[in-house]
Amino acid sequence: MRGRLTYYGALAGLLLGVVGTVAGAASWSWAYLAGLLGFALSLALFLPEWVKLRRPEIALVPGNPPPRNPGGLADGTVVRLPGANEIAVAWDDLDIALMRSAATYGFTPVRRRLPRRVGRFAYAILIAISSSKHIYNGKLVRQDEDLTLNMVVNGGSLRLSLTDYFSTVCSNYLTGRRVIDRRTGATLVEGTDLFIRDGDLLPLDENNQANVIGVSTLALTTDGKLVLTTQGSQTPSSAGLSAPGGSGSVDLNDIRGPGSKGQSLVHFIACAMQRELVEEASVSYREIEWTEVLGYFRWLNMGGKPEYVGVTKLKLSSDELIGRDVRVVETPFVQRIVFDCTLDLAHLRSDPESLHALGRAFRQNVSMPLFMSLRALGMALRRDDALMQKLTAPTESREHL
Repeated sequence: MRGRLTYYGALAGLLLGVVGTVAGAASWSWAYLAGLLGFALSLALFLPEWVKLRRPEIALVPGNPPPRNPGGLADGTVVRLPGANEIAVAWDDLDIALMRSAATYGFTPVRRRLPRRVGRFAYAILIAISSSKHIYNGKLVRQDEDLTLNMVVNGGSLRLSLTDYFSTVCSNYLTGRRVIDRRTGATLVEGTDLFIRDGDLLPLDENNQANVIGVSTLALTTDGKLVLTTQGSQTPSSAGLSAPGGSGSVDLNDIRGPGSKGQSLVHFIACAMQRELVEEASVSYREIEWTEVLGYFRWLNMGGKPEYVGVTKLKLSSDELIGRDVRVVETPFVQRIVFDCTLDLAHLRSDPESLHALGRAFRQNVSMPLFMSLRALGMALRRDDALMQKLTAPTESREHL
């Protein structure tokens, strides 16, 4: 409220100054005085805000990382990215049921407020974290509660709501960071405390972070090659790392689009995965044969945010895709696209948590979404021979493409 009063007061002062100056030119004796008062009011209100921008009252410093063995997992499994400090929690029994689940979802456009201790410094946090001066505050979809086995098996409904990118940056992306008072050094916000309490992972309905839904899908060509992207510098979660061909967040357009019909949760998530693949990997919807949702996890390094992973079979070979470039609008988020990464499905099935199934050139820079996608695919191949047949079977005719 105070920010709005400052803005409108400064704007009124500026208008008064302009009117006074114009009227003064017409030799109205009072006008110059009114104009000077208006400009003075505008300057008095804007100057403190400008000083705050130049000298923010807060600073970001390294904070506590998420615990390596958190409690409160409800039969979840802690999964670590080999050779890195990335941690996630996965539920293998939930993944088994998810692929054929009749669960639905319900969406409300009502936003949940960020914790007050974060909200009061949100703008300063956003400026401190963001590496770009030109970021877009997209409308995203928040998951309001944990996905549970009971919900998936018995066709329950998952509650979703509206959030935005800025809220994600100011909450989930604070993990491992501490907000301190620049003058005193006192801790104002410990990022990890927003979703960890007494060493336990908080359920999604007990924390007020943005908790935007992440989606990733492994795209395989007709000749068995994997499509990967290298994430751009403006992607705060995996900058410079290899990611699945489609990897991003569920946004409001997914709610309004074809995936919302019938309110099937799995279909909705699969459609969001395909949209990300189309946007980031320069393929079209008509070049996609099918997509399967394979798994769910919570990414602790990103504030315990919910993530879904899947696999997509394309209708084209790697040779037919090579040569396509990153779309201009995606260049801040995607550095390059690789259409011919080798993936040994048999090796992946025998050892889902090994990176040796992946092409040697890509094993050193694997993002957490890519690792968790590979793990989910390996686990699914272990229990479902039909999936292996679907992935390796000849695709349908491409005459209509």
